[in-house]
Amino acid sequence: MCTFGSIRLSFLVWIVFASLASARPSSDSGIWHKVHHHQELSNNSILSEKNSRKIHHLLSNSSYMSNLKLEKSLKDFARECHNISRLYSIGKSSMGFPLWVLEISDKPGGMEAEPAFKYIGNMHGDEPVGREILLMLANWLCINYLKDSLATFIVQNAHLHLLPSMNPDGFSLSRRTNGNGIDLNRDFPDQFFPQNNNEKLRQPETKAVMDWTRRNRFVASASLHGGALVANYAWDGTSDGRQRYSTCPDDSAFRYLATIYSQFHANMSHSENFHGGITNGAAWYPIYGGMQDWNYINGECLELTLEISNRKIPPPIEVLKIWEENRLSMLQLISSVVKSGVHGRVISSWNAKPLHAIISVKGILHNVTADDRLGHYHRILSPGSNYEVTATAPGFLSSTARVSVSEGKSTRLDFILNPKSHEHNERNVQPQLQGVNLIVDKAKVAEVVSNVKLADAIDSSGSVKDTWQIHNIHQETRVGHPVAIVRDARQQAINSNSSKKGTVIARKQLRASYDGDLITDIVAQHVKASSFCIMIGVVLLCTYALFRWINTSKPHKLPQLRKL
Repeated sequence: MCTFGSIRLSFLVWIVFASLASARPSSDSGIWHKVHHHQELSNNSILSEKNSRKIHHLLSNSSYMSNLKLEKSLKDFARECHNISRLYSIGKSSMGFPLWVLEISDKPGGMEAEPAFKYIGNMHGDEPVGREILLMLANWLCINYLKDSLATFIVQNAHLHLLPSMNPDGFSLSRRTNGNGIDLNRDFPDQFFPQNNNEKLRQPETKAVMDWTRRNRFVASASLHGGALVANYAWDGTSDGRQRYSTCPDDSAFRYLATIYSQFHANMSHSENFHGGITNGAAWYPIYGGMQDWNYINGECLELTLEISNRKIPPPIEVLKIWEENRLSMLQLISSVVKSGVHGRVISSWNAKPLHAIISVKGILHNVTADDRLGHYHRILSPGSNYEVTATAPGFLSSTARVSVSEGKSTRLDFILNPKSHEHNERNVQPQLQGVNLIVDKAKVAEVVSNVKLADAIDSSGSVKDTWQIHNIHQETRVGHPVAIVRDARQQAINSNSSKKGTVIARKQLRASYDGDLITDIVAQHVKASSFCIMIGVVLLCTYALFRWINTSKPHKLPQLRKL
């Protein structure tokens, strides 16, 4: 009986430990899920050696790929590297050929708060190198994802879109213009050339790229050309038509991006014709109707025009060498969009919903907007300076913060905006606070928390210095609601100092991932904590029931043996 009871007790202990292991905190389960996800990608998403050799052969043979062969190669790539890529069309050329785009991301087709970047090749039909180079770029990223740190960083932190051929008709006709005989890089609406402003009269390829840019909110981009070796930046035109340096509001940011490409290129920075391998477009020669300036004015996108080979149509056998000369530049340009500038989110203080806010920088007469779906924004700024950044949304009080932008390190800056109307506050705050245990006094929070004080996170004006410190208070005390704590402490500060209103959250460290909604994160934490407690309760109840059964059960009497 003692042996049987020991076995049952051991079995009970095993059940308890197994239950506790299955109910481990969500952070561990997230880590294990991520490891499993990476292992799955390692096994399934990387191009097979067979298909890699096939694409390499297509890109290094004695001729450039035809439109049909390029289309087949893109479809083969999307099928082989399906876990981190997606192939889609943004429209058709004037002669009806699809304008194929290859998206590369750890969540292709998904909506994320990561910056989007695009490369466009073959805008001019007689400059085919970009077609080949962009497929090589996709091939390299797929092969080296989870093997090379730069490839992994780009796939996991950016949304990359590749349009290998914007002008397939011009390529098939062996000419610069499209099927209708129009130079696509003179066909965009232009601030200095109002004749192009009627978008209905633009070419199919032009309209497709404009619609595509507006839908995807690209932060930066570059088009690949041939015939020189230089990184060209805005403005491309001048108000008087003369050839001279034409400064745009983000001149320093443009020079920074162009310099990155030039310095990481094998030869570009050593150019004898262009100082440092970069040039202002109008200072080189002015053009009107260009895609570069349109992207900046209408798409909030900083676009470069990259001349990547001295000859427009180099021998196909030289394409692989041109790719190697440009590879690191292309990768670093994408990476710089993530690693530089100011990034963050803008939400409402009363319901934590994202706001379609305008982000302005003092001294720079060019704004960007926050996405109305996630509230995220990305503002490219040249490093080494301090900036005064302001978030403004209709019906809300604006907020301003000063930030410092460093080389190779992005700055995280989030805003929480207060509604202007008092009636709006009263109408929206009541449903939000139902079922929430409010902590009315900051001192009460400080009493509960021993090592983190709310006073350190909120200053006298009601500005929140560190929202994650507030979140940590909630996690450590398990009392109150983070939104409620912030709201109440802010309201007390505003009441004591009516001259300063609004809430600003300024965090200067970019988190690895920040695409979850704030209120969703709060609710998720409550659900996870509750689920863990329920699991512990069930285990303890089962343990109690089993011990009762052990203590109350009586041993069976062995039957007496009959005497022989």
